Amino acid sequence: MIKEYIETRFFADPIVKEKLPMLENSVISGAKPVPAAVRELIEAYERSLGGEV
Repeated sequence: MIKEYIETRFFADPIVKEKLPMLENSVISGAKPVPAAVRELIEAYERSLGGEV
């Protein structure tokens, strides 16, 4: 239940929605490794919440 809540909030975030397609394409094309894309998404999400990264 907690996992689903957090996941839903994360993927509903406007910044995540904006960045996700670009990052997915970067990973698929091999331009960016998965861990770097994940880290970028998490950092963007935390900034959108006003948190420190």
